[in-house]
Amino acid sequence: MLLSRVATGDGGVALAAAVSTADAKAHLNVLHTTDDDLIAGFVSVAQQHLEGEDGLGGVLGRAVVRHTLDLALPSFPASRVIELPQPPLVSVTHVKYLDTDGVEQTFSSASYAVHADRTGGYIKLKPDASWPSTESDVDDAVRIRFVCGYEAVPAPLKSALLLHVGHLYLNREATGAASAVLPLAWKALTDPYKTHGWI
Repeated sequence: MLLSRVATGDGGVALAAAVSTADAKAHLNVLHTTDDDLIAGFVSVAQQHLEGEDGLGGVLGRAVVRHTLDLALPSFPASRVIELPQPPLVSVTHVKYLDTDGVEQTFSSASYAVHADRTGGYIKLKPDASWPSTESDVDDAVRIRFVCGYEAVPAPLKSALLLHVGHLYLNREATGAASAVLPLAWKALTDPYKTHGWI
């Protein structure tokens, strides 16, 4: 399985910020502009910790902000279901594959149903459909493009991000002190959103 983010229309790959610098400053009670770049950087670091640098591989195993991913598989599965990582799943853009002649084809959306909820999402073949044969010995013979992430970031995750930003702002050097550990509330806020199996 290979998973990658799809660049935006302007070629950019940076994730949208889950909380604004202004919100972070309000949380920190910072009224000056001297530390704006520093605080924006801490917002980015805290968000990357949750969902990974490019929206993949964070501690949540979940997409926080909305973005588009490509999942590449060497073939269609033996089962009738393909699970999609990084919930919440919003939509499936397309399912493409290389046929036995190595020619790219689009698998009809009429042949599968998309199921999604906050815990995950998957594609399931319809009863009268079957997966097509694909080119062998290719890591990305099947490519699924899908959109994931929240339209509005849940309040608990925003609060967790702000707590992390506050921790980074107050503890700028590596130490072994108890103050260097993330606040306990951060764990309580993020634990309900952690997924298992794709991390």
